[in-house]
Amino acid sequence: KNKKKTEIRIIDTKEKAFSAFMNIKFVIGIRLHSMILSTITNTPFFGLSYDLKCSSFLKDIGMEKYSCKIEDLENTEKVKQVFFRTYYDRNKVQTILEEANKKCINESSKNFDLLINKLR
Repeated sequence: KNKKKTEIRIIDTKEKAFSAFMNIKFVIGIRLHSMILSTITNTPFFGLSYDLKCSSFLKDIGMEKYSCKIEDLENTEKVKQVFFRTYYDRNKVQTILEEANKKCINESSKNFDLLINKLR
């Protein structure tokens, strides 16, 4: 039989985290930092929001359509529909993440410049 291999890795450095996410094809992200790492590495992900900070992040990067709230788990059909939409649209999701990266870098640069100007 053709069995798929499951691998569990200990990720204890940021380098290992970035490397792992860059080699993953798709992520189911529940914790905010898994969504952030997926975004930084342009790794398509299905976001499952458990908190306002996750929902806000997903909205900010344009991934609301590709996510569900934890309360939605009771509606299995909805979750499956959004999950499979995200999985099958993963090339489009990757493009959204690339744009989100550009936006975040631009905003970070502006905020840094504002801070430096205030400190002068």
